[in-house]
Amino acid sequence: MHLLSFAILIGQMRRIKSCIGVSSRSQEAYLLVFLARYSDLLIVGIRSHYLFAMKVLFMALTLWTIWLIRFSHPIKMTYDSIHDNFPHRVTLYPLALIIALVYHVHFSKHPYYSLVWSWSIVLESIALLPQLYMLRKTNEVDTFSTRYILCLALYRFCYLVNWVIRLTFRDESLNAAELHFEVIFGIVQSLFVSDFVYRYFKSLNGKTRITIPI
Repeated sequence: MHLLSFAILIGQMRRIKSCIGVSSRSQEAYLLVFLARYSDLLIVGIRSHYLFAMKVLFMALTLWTIWLIRFSHPIKMTYDSIHDNFPHRVTLYPLALIIALVYHVHFSKHPYYSLVWSWSIVLESIALLPQLYMLRKTNEVDTFSTRYILCLALYRFCYLVNWVIRLTFRDESLNAAELHFEVIFGIVQSLFVSDFVYRYFKSLNGKTRITIPI
């Protein structure tokens, strides 16, 4: 589902040569999430070729998305920087850092990776806020940006199901504190996205518009 969200976003931007309704600031936040979380490759190396490929792919696709929005002509000409002005650098990043400093999961991999990983989990839960804020300000929800957010919602739902199963059957292969930390902030992210999904399906009858409270 996560890869599908990238396929929809990048595919449509390249097809229609437009990035209207897409927040570069949310993509920047997601890039930092991936760079921070997957920095474990520098510590433990490659233990799974599948996971290594997926990690590199997520970072590359996010970077490609940002490049299309910011530098690719004529797509960059349609970037709505006026409405994509959520102050993410002075709100989301420090907030995630404060929460991670107060409560973070301890790993044995590296003394600093525990904090970096925890920061990435918290930041991911709120990384979509610039995107929702932008849609709220423009009062326009494009079809492909809607499908992109829906795919992210389904991706997060799949993760929640995975966490519930592991908690239910007490998967011994995972750190219990790590799992609980992911569940807490996974629920936070799901609340943001689920509200959008609810309003989207509510608007399908054609009688109501999608409204996004921030």
